[in-house]
Amino acid sequence: MIEINILKFKMKNFKKYVYIKTFGCQMNVYDSILISEGLLEIGYELTENIETADLILFNTCAVRGLAEHKALSELGATKKLKTKKPDLQIGMLGCVAQNLGKKILKSYPFVDFVLGTKEMYKLPTYLNYKTDKARLEVSLDNKIVGYKTKKNLPNSVSVFVTIIRGCSNFCSYCIVPFVRGKEESRNIDEIFDEVKILVGNGVKEIVLLGQNVNIYGKDINIKLESLLQKLNEIDGLYRIRYFTSHPKDVNEDFIKSIKSIPKICEHIHIPFQSGSNRILKSMNRKYTREEYIEKVNMIRDYIPNIAITTDIIVGYPTETEKDFVDTLELLKVCKLDNIYSFKYSPRAGTLSYKNLEDDISKEIKEKRLEILNNLENEISRQINNSLIGTSQEVLWENLKKTKTTLDIKNNFTIEGRTRTFKKVFANTSIQNAEKSIGKLEVVEIKKATAYSLTAERK
Repeated sequence: MIEINILKFKMKNFKKYVYIKTFGCQMNVYDSILISEGLLEIGYELTENIETADLILFNTCAVRGLAEHKALSELGATKKLKTKKPDLQIGMLGCVAQNLGKKILKSYPFVDFVLGTKEMYKLPTYLNYKTDKARLEVSLDNKIVGYKTKKNLPNSVSVFVTIIRGCSNFCSYCIVPFVRGKEESRNIDEIFDEVKILVGNGVKEIVLLGQNVNIYGKDINIKLESLLQKLNEIDGLYRIRYFTSHPKDVNEDFIKSIKSIPKICEHIHIPFQSGSNRILKSMNRKYTREEYIEKVNMIRDYIPNIAITTDIIVGYPTETEKDFVDTLELLKVCKLDNIYSFKYSPRAGTLSYKNLEDDISKEIKEKRLEILNNLENEISRQINNSLIGTSQEVLWENLKKTKTTLDIKNNFTIEGRTRTFKKVFANTSIQNAEKSIGKLEVVEIKKATAYSLTAERK
């Protein structure tokens, strides 16, 4: 899931301003919040206006080429700001910083520091000891330090909490092990204390993050189920979600255990990436299409109403038309609720980059992506249409003004999600909506599209 976010919360009475642009997935958003807390403590205020910033930070993602390109492009555009404001400090953080390191300093000599994925939490220390020489810190040798509970968090109903970093799977297309390091679980008590503070600040849902959450605790002799059971006991926490689960680590014992934990939502994200056994082997995914189907059926046997989502890559090197059809057929058999689909993006340093030519043309990749998404839209629409007339529990998260409406009293739209992660909209008055944000409500589904549901509030 590639998206771009700008942190949008502020604290008052600080004289220095920092602009943080976050590229990538939810884990990067979480990292940016941690970094911002350290900056708030040494006298910075967050700003959305890059022109007013005394410190500009880009927290980057290297998983897809597009996200990396956007980050470097925006970094280059800050050169003019540096010329106008010589004391301005500019920093590149995260995965692109980790991956490109010295190349960034060479190509962008106006940059003050480049901090990798295990060094960026030390940023306040580096700022306190400013030198004339640009700083480069990209070691992956040490354990991560700098985790902090979020006392100054944005006003949110649902928030991300990273529980495990890095990855040791070495899928052939993936840069993560090279820029995030090996799997490293957080202490269970540290996570529990953080979530308690979040809930005390009004959070109702937490989303536990990791490249592979199912492997959480293996390095510290703790099972993910133990963490989930502990978090389930927190008063005021309504829901628990988790992303992402590697198919090889999803087993019957885990599914039985999460079924027994009331606050765990009926949604699981299990990327299959390709429906071709030949491509899966080349990807080093360590399962077959048949095993994936068996796991989907097993999950649905235990939790019949569960929503299952996935990631799929098209245009992986040597992917034939038959390989692509195998992917379409797997999607038809499993009938998944939603997909996050991507064109293969060669990443320097990965096994596929070293050993395989990117031999699928851009045109073929785009055509296959279109066919894949059209098929999924049909499947998603059928699944969502089956929910029309049913009652669904929704956690309301956001309120927005409706652009056009004939109902003056109900000219706002409230937005939330079901336990199965489906987005729900309902017309409402502002008075009713403001009282509902952060609350659970059972509603009747009246309309559906491939992407969302429309509900009627009682």
